[in-house]
Amino acid sequence: MRGVGMTNTVEYLTIPQVAATIQVSVATVNRMIKDNKIKSMKFGRARRIHVSEISVEAQSKGEG
Repeated sequence: MRGVGMTNTVEYLTIPQVAATIQVSVATVNRMIKDNKIKSMKFGRARRIHVSEISVEAQSKGEG
């Protein structure tokens, strides 16, 4: 019974995916992470951003 009750949702995005979503450059996303404007996690050597962080940033981007 493998996979029973499991959903196929993406909860974490890569830096390029985040950049495309909020329409900024990869360098800008890296800067936002460095400035603690977006929280990120490391999974091994890869850095990922939770989807909830993106929705917050997208809202505040419109205000800026």
